Amino acid sequence: MFFNFDAMLFNVLSISHIKHSNGHFSVLPRPFSAISLRTKGIATFKFADTSETAFEVKQGNLTFFPANIGYEVDYIDSEIFVVHLTDCNYFAPENVILHNPDYITYIFKKFLSQWENGCAMNISKAAVYTLLSKTEEDAISNIDDRIKKCNFYMQGHFCEPTLKISDICKQGNISEASLYRHFMTCYGMAPKQYLLSLKLNYALDLLLQGNIPIQEIAYMSGFEDSKYFARIFKKRFGVSPSRYYGANQL
Repeated sequence: MFFNFDAMLFNVLSISHIKHSNGHFSVLPRPFSAISLRTKGIATFKFADTSETAFEVKQGNLTFFPANIGYEVDYIDSEIFVVHLTDCNYFAPENVILHNPDYITYIFKKFLSQWENGCAMNISKAAVYTLLSKTEEDAISNIDDRIKKCNFYMQGHFCEPTLKISDICKQGNISEASLYRHFMTCYGMAPKQYLLSLKLNYALDLLLQGNIPIQEIAYMSGFEDSKYFARIFKKRFGVSPSRYYGANQL
């Protein structure tokens, strides 16, 4: 998930409070990422380059929008706080169901006030880090202990190509149906999608460093077939793995 991605980099472009008109809209790929908190209404998103990713965002949800991915959206009585980020190295759209949205709303309101008063960039970045850390606290505080065990196991074993959802369930002594239900509630995605995100984000981090062959990166990230890895990577990020290779060295 974007809020606990330890290697995240970014610069703050802006923060705004926005009300959307009702209706259906097509949004072209943009050169910046965004983290938005929905304070009112509903929005349904379908991302252009990630056909498996679509979600309904309700009041109290926190959503991450990566750069350079277009989407279709339907707004109903929509109102959000949003912070736009440049140079962000997280590339998967995600939606988080907050359990304590009031505190996250407070962070956004305070951040917006600081921004409008011309705060320094280091204060802006600190505000985003606070937002990310408090979102992680919110997620952890409301997760069933069995799901914590499953998540911990996934974090430590996602690079193993033979890892199965049934193996993960055994760690938390939970059925696959219950694991699916809890992951959808806590993380806004199915366990298989979450596992795939772990693999792809790890692969992306290795690609950006540019010191390991792409085929080896595929294996290191838990993909037995490098061609399958390239296909899934392009489906998620919209470009081939080679487009990101060594980008941090440029």
